[in-house]
Amino acid sequence: MQRNIKAVSSAVMGDVREEAQPAIEVSKLFVYPIKSCAGTEITSASFTRFGFEYDRQWMLLDVAKHKALTAREISKMVRIFPSIQRDDTAPDEGKLVVSFPDDPSTPSFAIPLNPPAEELATWEKISDVTLWWDKVDGYVVPAAEGADASPSEILSAHLGRQCLLLMKGPKQRVVPDTDASLLSYDGGPDTRFADGYPFMLLSSASLADAEQHIRLVASSAADAVPGMDAEAWKTKSLPASRFRPNIVVRAVGGREMRGFEEDDWVEISVGEEQEVRLLLPQRCTRCQLPNIDPETGIKDAAIPYKVLSKYRRVDKRDKYSPCLGMNVVPVNSEGTISVGDRVRVVKAQRKHNLLEGDA
Repeated sequence: MQRNIKAVSSAVMGDVREEAQPAIEVSKLFVYPIKSCAGTEITSASFTRFGFEYDRQWMLLDVAKHKALTAREISKMVRIFPSIQRDDTAPDEGKLVVSFPDDPSTPSFAIPLNPPAEELATWEKISDVTLWWDKVDGYVVPAAEGADASPSEILSAHLGRQCLLLMKGPKQRVVPDTDASLLSYDGGPDTRFADGYPFMLLSSASLADAEQHIRLVASSAADAVPGMDAEAWKTKSLPASRFRPNIVVRAVGGREMRGFEEDDWVEISVGEEQEVRLLLPQRCTRCQLPNIDPETGIKDAAIPYKVLSKYRRVDKRDKYSPCLGMNVVPVNSEGTISVGDRVRVVKAQRKHNLLEGDA
């Protein structure tokens, strides 16, 4: 059910004048169908209150621990490649085809994107899987008719860990630090198997800032970081894909954004014809998952985590974790975001949730 969108109080967060803003646009979009596996860069995507269509709709369950299995434990998960193959004429809307290009001995498999209700009713459902602070639910994806092995058996053999491939069930997940009264839909924000929020956004300016800091550390013996391959990181790039964002933005038209400018954003609008509004309730705190190179599946011993930790431990909610990017909740219950869409900062607040003493 839709309701009128409530305005954010400017007494708490300041309006941002149009002329005071750099021209900003969406430069990249990503979806990650299976949590911790390879993402797909796209040019346009529809979304609901849960995030982009099919984003983190599936996840692996570590059978022994009864919790989410991620690349934090098995880094080569980032080299498992799910591909969305839509077929609007099919009852299941098409297939998610999963392949293993680094391991020719592992067969690819296909699962339904959106199984009909009568089919889903026959799948085993698990309701108490641990994902961070949540207990989440999911349906165990069964073997296709005539298949030699189930998706879970194929993945378990590939990873050397007994796991189950789950599709998200209907149980709501509570999204923290978001005022539900600001949203255009009832029930509050929700998400599938993402760590905590429907979207994650970062700017190319912040990526460039992080990369510059890494190269400065690599070139300075005085700032040496234990475990860093300094020679390699003097020239090595830091792509957005390491941080697994859904939305990347950049300044255009000769204007510039400062690094981590998005830290101050509280609300933005996206697009011209149909205005999408997004809330940015908190920064994205970082673990060591971005140390994994998405091109190889190999985890770096130090970078970027140890360099980010030198200067980006800035959020009072978690003063020990570095921050890069912003967690995002859609105000609209549905819409579309495309590369090239204009981004406008509606509300901003300097020093929002910053640690005392930080600029």
